[in-house]
Amino acid sequence: MSAPRRRRSIDEEVCDILNADSTADLRWCDSPIERLMLAALIECRFNTVKSRAGIGVTTLFQQARVATDDGTYKIDFALVRPLPSRSIRLAVELDGYEFHHATRQLVDRDNRRTRALAKRGWTVVRYSGSEITKDAGRCALDAAAIVIDLLDAYERRRR
Repeated sequence: MSAPRRRRSIDEEVCDILNADSTADLRWCDSPIERLMLAALIECRFNTVKSRAGIGVTTLFQQARVATDDGTYKIDFALVRPLPSRSIRLAVELDGYEFHHATRQLVDRDNRRTRALAKRGWTVVRYSGSEITKDAGRCALDAAAIVIDLLDAYERRRR
């Protein structure tokens, strides 16, 4: 059995890009926390993340619309990586208190939305407004780490 490979750091995994095809635009942000998160995603150079195997690129989309059995949902940020047999899809949702946690009905609505997206093959990660305000950069790096973990899991299944 071979020795396990050294896990690369997020900084080693996240590549320089912000290419001409980027959909990143502060004007499309619906809230101050979305502007903070977009700036953090760009700062950590996460319009594209490369895997060690070099399979495709992960692209950042803003306000992506996703059709589900329960209707069409708009995702704050979608990180999508096409792969040979399927795509890795990470939905990054930013939850300000007023629109997501002020009532039980709002929490229930978000829970239904998360389940509907999961049925369509999305991994959903949520950050509260206070998390974004406190350290948007850490949240962006966390999202990058999740994509890298999903890629690692994909590569392990391929072996």
